[in-house]
Order: sequence, then structure tokens, then C-alpha cells
Amino acid sequence: VLLWGPGNLPPALGDLPILAVHDCLGRDTDRGRLAALNDEPLFLILPEGAAANAPLEPALTGSPPRPDRPAEVVLQAEFPLATRNLSRQAHQIVAGQPVTVPIYTYNFGPRNCTGEVAFANLPAGWKVTPATWSATLAPMERHRQDVILSPPTSGRDILRGIPLTCRGDFGPAGTAHLQFRLVADPTGIVPTEQRPIRSALRADAWTDNIVEGATLTHQREEPRGMRFTMTFGDADPWSYPYVTLDPEDIPSGRMHGLAFTIQVHEGSGVLRVQFAEEAGAGYIVDMHADAALRTPQKVLVAFDNANWGAWSKPDPDGQLRPEDIRRVLVGINSHRGTTVSYSVHDLAWVRLDP
Repeated sequence: VLLWGPGNLPPALGDLPILAVHDCLGRDTDRGRLAALNDEPLFLILPEGAAANAPLEPALTGSPPRPDRPAEVVLQAEFPLATRNLSRQAHQIVAGQPVTVPIYTYNFGPRNCTGEVAFANLPAGWKVTPATWSATLAPMERHRQDVILSPPTSGRDILRGIPLTCRGDFGPAGTAHLQFRLVADPTGIVPTEQRPIRSALRADAWTDNIVEGATLTHQREEPRGMRFTMTFGDADPWSYPYVTLDPEDIPSGRMHGLAFTIQVHEGSGVLRVQFAEEAGAGYIVDMHADAALRTPQKVLVAFDNANWGAWSKPDPDGQLRPEDIRRVLVGINSHRGTTVSYSVHDLAWVRLDP
């Protein structure tokens, strides 16, 4: 039985004689993960026939064969290699900043062809110039059209990754289809609403949280932040100091993420944020900040991008709910035998949609 998606294990499946639980790589997995499912698939191994009467969704089937012959015309978009965002399966752009993308049309047919290429069903807030154009190609010829894509300045969809679709109608040579996904660099997103976390300004609201055998201190830093200094030994070098939210700082369900400014003064590693819910479930998300830079960096992390942590307690509802957040951890996974120092300023909950 294959399980995936947020939620809890259906009671009818919990009664089955589960022999083993494996992850997508076939590794044995803690059965505690069944209490809080997420987008990572889990495979349940059962005795033969044990799931015959279980309320399972039917297995996915392939699309039916299309009667049309393959098109002789092909469309291709070209992006710089550096824009690849493999974790989102998309090309990364900056919200609100136009980007020029070459769209190529190839004619692999034996005859000349003429047709029109157009973007279809543009998402709200997007603009494309030109939205349509014509192309005439001889056999084995390539046509290039530079288009300017203008994304919106905000929105949750552009952070998740949003598909753009292009269609070319070339009559007897066939219809060509092109789709590519774009995702915004979180630092370029302009929130539609911000709510400062005032408890983050008090040193007594923060708790030093670091691997045993290492040291961590924190102190107030003007104008609106906190500075953390840590020294690691031979143990796993993690440190996640956290702020316990005052009741008035707990975000409402209207909020979509957390924004702040971070500056690394010394050391390096992977910078991450964790959200701890009242029941003990924890969710983690990368900041996408460069720990090698020594200048202030704006960070925006979306709740949608946070994943349940394997060390966490099970989450009864299987998802991060802003109104359940009680602690925010701003930390780093660094290197053994090193010292790290960074400052965090202007923590605020943000809304991304109008």
C-alpha cells in the first residue's frame, strides 16, 4: 500500500497487519511517521490479500493513447543553467523583475510550415510580451523569439512554483506544446501585510538551544534584533536558539510566512528556520541565505515550504498551522570545531496574497 499527502493514517488502514514500513528508497522507516503523513511517500508491506477490502484509491493509470500523429514542430524555452531550482523543479526568477526568455521553434518536418505561437491561460498578475507571434520555417530550420516575462511582486503561487504554457499551431505540421515552471526567489517577494514579532526583541524571550558540549550566548542588538555566538566541539554541530512567542505574537491563519534580516559575522553552514507547534510537532525550512556572506540578507520563508521534521513529535492534523505555532527557531547546521556568530533583526509574520 502506498501512502502520501498530508493528513493522518485512515483508521481502516491502522487495523491492517502491517509487516514493515519503507520510504521511497526502500529503507526501513519508523512507524511513528504514520501518525503524521506528508508529501514523502511511504510503502506499507502487508500479508498477501490483507488489503483486499481496504478503502484504497485506485492505482493511477496511464493516459489513453492520442490518435494524433506526432507534431513536426517543437517548442523549446532556454534558461541559464544558474536559474535551476531542483528542489522546486523550476527555474528561479526574481518577483516583480521582468526576465527575457528565448523561445525556439524547430521544424523537423519535410516541408515549409507557418504558424502562430501563443501563451495560454496566463496566471493572474503575469504579463508576457509578445503574448503571440508568427513563425515561418523551412525544413530543419530554427526560429528564435525573445519574450519578456513579467511576474507579479507577490503571491503564494509564485513561491510554490507556477507553470506557464505555450502552444504553437502549425496546421498540417501539427500542434506543438511547451510548459515550464517558474519559482520566485523568496527574498524578492513583497509582502502585502507584515506583523512584527515584538517578543523577539526581548533577550529573555529567547532560549539558547545547542548540541550538548557546545556553547551558545545571545544578547540584544540595536536597532531591532538579537546576536547569537556559538562555539562547536566534536559533536554534531547544530544550534537552534528559539523565541517563545507571547500570546499576542502568535500568527493568525491569515499569515503565510516569516520575514527577517540575518547577517552572519563569522563561520558558515546551512541556515534554517523551524516552527514548533503547541503539541510539539516541528517543521523545518531552509532560509536560502548564503552563510558565507558577511552583509545583511533579507529572508522570507513560507509555511507552504516547511516540512515536518523526522525528530518531531507526530502532528495529529498532519500540517503546519500558523495559529498553532508557539516557538520560532532560527539556527544553523555548521562544522565541528568552529565558531559561528550571526544577528537576526526585524522578525515579522507576513501575508503574501491581497
